[in-house]
Amino acid sequence: MSLTSWLNKVATEKVVQPGARDVKVALSALDHDNFAAKNFPDLGHKVNGLKIFTWRLNNWSKLDMKVTSATIECGGYNWRILLYPYGTTPSTDNESTTLYLEYLSRYSANQASAQFAFVLSNIRDPTIYSTKWAKHRFSSTDSTWGFSKFAAIVQLLQATDSRARPIIENDSVDITVYLRVLDDPVGALNLNLQPNNKKINIKQRLVSRDTWQKKEDELRTSRPPEPPARLSAMTEGCWQQCFIKNSTGFYVRLVKHFLKFGRFNNAPEASIAPFSVGVFSGGDSVGVAGGVAYEIDLGADDAIMFSLGFSGVSSGSYGSFQAGVAFTADPEEGYKMASVGGGALKSSECRGTDEDGKNFSLFIRITAVANQNNIFTLEEVRYYDP
Repeated sequence: MSLTSWLNKVATEKVVQPGARDVKVALSALDHDNFAAKNFPDLGHKVNGLKIFTWRLNNWSKLDMKVTSATIECGGYNWRILLYPYGTTPSTDNESTTLYLEYLSRYSANQASAQFAFVLSNIRDPTIYSTKWAKHRFSSTDSTWGFSKFAAIVQLLQATDSRARPIIENDSVDITVYLRVLDDPVGALNLNLQPNNKKINIKQRLVSRDTWQKKEDELRTSRPPEPPARLSAMTEGCWQQCFIKNSTGFYVRLVKHFLKFGRFNNAPEASIAPFSVGVFSGGDSVGVAGGVAYEIDLGADDAIMFSLGFSGVSSGSYGSFQAGVAFTADPEEGYKMASVGGGALKSSECRGTDEDGKNFSLFIRITAVANQNNIFTLEEVRYYDP
């Protein structure tokens, strides 16, 4: 151990007199058993698979906007880490690192319940770290879950009053995932909306009935980027035609977005699912494709993510606009239903307790109505136990 590491270690220890009952030693991210005991609680489910995977990243400042880890095998499924070093919507005033766990078996009919924790730690002193954990039931329509704002970049790159060294030091960092695949055949992992037996108030006042009409300060921070000037006429219609009407009792917030433009191929299906096929493969149609991800805040750190995708195509005097929806944390993944034909899509079920102590099941349904404007209506559907 170097002298610097030893001094930092001593500085975090509690000095006691002989015979004292406890000695506080800084917890290392490499001490997997003790780290998990403190930061990765047992949820009481049978464990079908456990994996601890560390991904070392060098040259942090030169990483791409989106980076993926190697495949992680656990519980009979394949997984990987999705990292956005500067977030999915980087800006100069609000940069946060984004981390998701991705379920790579999403094209199968199987669902997988998992509990996972991410740890970012200093590669030379693993007692300096930041960690968060989550639980989720992954499926083909909901294949990513994690933290859109895991930690502010400035907090990772600088020492603080409580940390003698930054987490990202000399442009390097370790990212560790603790992953448990759980035996959860009835989907109980997603049933607890309010931990610690808190009751969810299903009659709570609506914060916003239309997420496009938020307070001005929120709009300034969450508005999608302005399109290139040469496409402004077409993209303006795209954004304005995606209306969201929130009829639930929960707050809905925009969390990320992206926008692409170029020459589309002319296959009709390309404009319906613009993010799962190669739409920018040449052709005569100039167009734009984008995606917007939202979070339905259920309270107590529980949320349901959904994304809207759209594409606008212009070929000569002809123009078309189509949109799709999916329950996913990544707006670039692809969409299961196109609003051009209308239809509805529902989330996985959750469980809650109302203010009268009655237990109920709940899911969110998004209905798309295609007309002159594309309208997506969010509804809260619930039914009580017998």
